[in-house]
Amino acid sequence: MLAILFQRPIYEKPIDKYPLNACCLPGVRKIYVDVEGNFHVCERISSFAPLIGNVNTGIRSDVIQETYIDKYEKWSLPLCSECWAIRICNQCYVHIFSGSKIDINIKKDFCKKTKSMWEEFIKLALEIVERNPKGLNYLKNYKII
Repeated sequence: MLAILFQRPIYEKPIDKYPLNACCLPGVRKIYVDVEGNFHVCERISSFAPLIGNVNTGIRSDVIQETYIDKYEKWSLPLCSECWAIRICNQCYVHIFSGSKIDINIKKDFCKKTKSMWEEFIKLALEIVERNPKGLNYLKNYKII
């Protein structure tokens, strides 16, 4: 986690666009296929979350656009646009669905936990750097998987 913190991009000026947290673009990098041939975003998300297609009909780009991009953005924008941790957030689709529905309360709970976790990592990093200014330099070259 400290490597993620130290390797995050640093910009001279604030940027005006951010990705949807740590969300993947469904159907692009990976797909979870169940035994009935249905496509899910991944193996981590609820089996009740909206399917993104199946082996017979292919990828449903309309479902991906409507549910996993447009609706997620609509629910996330008010919370994420003012968040101090937006650039280091690791929230993904798995942290927003309750069955087949988007549940903003699940997202809010995860947000609180995420920000609390990052606060602790930032405190730890500051304590280490105060004791040894070069103590975390090795993280700049650490390979994040």
